Amino acid sequence: MNQQKPLLNSSTDSAFSLLDAVSVGICILQKDGTVRFWNRHLEHWTGIARTQIVGQAIAAYFPHLAEPKYRDRLNHTFQQGGRVIFSAQFHPHLIPCQLANGTLQVQRSIAEPIRRVDGTGFDALISIQDVTDFCRQAQQCPISDSSATMLYPVTNTPLLDWQLSSIPELETKLRDRILAETEIRSALKKEQELNRLKSRFVSMVSHEFRTPMTAIRICAELLEHQTLSEQQRHRYFKQIQTAIHGMTQLLDEVLLLGKTESGSFKYSPELINLKDFCSELIEDLRVMFNAQHQMTYTYTGQSTEVAVDRILLHHILTNLLSNAIKYSPIGGRIQLELNCHNNQVVLRIRDHGMGIPSQDCDRLFDPFHRASNVTGIQGTGLGLAIVKNCVELHGGQIEFETEEGQGTTFTVTLPISIV
Repeated sequence: MNQQKPLLNSSTDSAFSLLDAVSVGICILQKDGTVRFWNRHLEHWTGIARTQIVGQAIAAYFPHLAEPKYRDRLNHTFQQGGRVIFSAQFHPHLIPCQLANGTLQVQRSIAEPIRRVDGTGFDALISIQDVTDFCRQAQQCPISDSSATMLYPVTNTPLLDWQLSSIPELETKLRDRILAETEIRSALKKEQELNRLKSRFVSMVSHEFRTPMTAIRICAELLEHQTLSEQQRHRYFKQIQTAIHGMTQLLDEVLLLGKTESGSFKYSPELINLKDFCSELIEDLRVMFNAQHQMTYTYTGQSTEVAVDRILLHHILTNLLSNAIKYSPIGGRIQLELNCHNNQVVLRIRDHGMGIPSQDCDRLFDPFHRASNVTGIQGTGLGLAIVKNCVELHGGQIEFETEEGQGTTFTVTLPISIV
């Protein structure tokens, strides 16, 4: 079965599961207005099930949130990471005061920013606290004449503005604790992922270095202690050079991945003849792999002169084409299709090799990850991670379609820059 995966995968929300245990309504909104999380307390209050509303636009359930007075205030949280407070007096429709069970409720809502894991901005964590009992008790307290002018009608009940804003200290501590625990869980997840990458890096490097180092040691011993013909000496020197080249290439890939992820590798477009660029790259790979595969190249488009980053594009194509060759049988067909139109470049690399198992698709672009069916084929698991970062630096996207045993197609779409 064909599978198509985007470059980037959305993160899971398991870190928010602890918010089900609090006695405050918690809703997490994304900046496009869709609901990311809806806790159990809100399910009870509103009668709207989590499975029903998560992933949907909240304005479909609460149309008032599409009004400018709500949308503009929430944008302050989404765009600037600012805190926004909604009172039931002035914003009675944020969550209905008429509950699913028919009772009336007064609530106070606070939108707190939560930085997204991918660094693209903020989501809004909206805490909704029922302050009905608190306000009723406050109404029974004596008030001075100067405060009598602050009465407002809410759900047909007079309330004092200072009463609505005087939420107990416990609420503030609870909200801060929720945010702190959410941040801790996010940091812990990042640390666990970093430790996993370190372990895989050590394992990969020790494995990939052991073979060439062993070859170098054996060849050096033979050259030192054996009487060899000139032809034999040349062969052993060649093996040493090949081993050194492999280790140097591995180090270069690790350094390149580090540069692209740290942001030190800058995008520098220049005007090049893309048709000739791809043609020359195909010829270089034919020579490198001794023309053991059928490599075809086709071009369609409006113009061959486009502005792209030559170095980044070379890494993208070299890694994708090398993988296509590596994971295809001898004599297999590799296709490169180039199309330039509508101010974008579309590159499609298709092979008819072993394909990618479905269980590996979600982690295909993770550093050091290799598919489970490539046992015995040399590789570092860095190539596709480098490709992903190079595509992102272009402001482009990459997708793939694959079927195990039938082959894989990668499609790279890049915008054409102006130089």
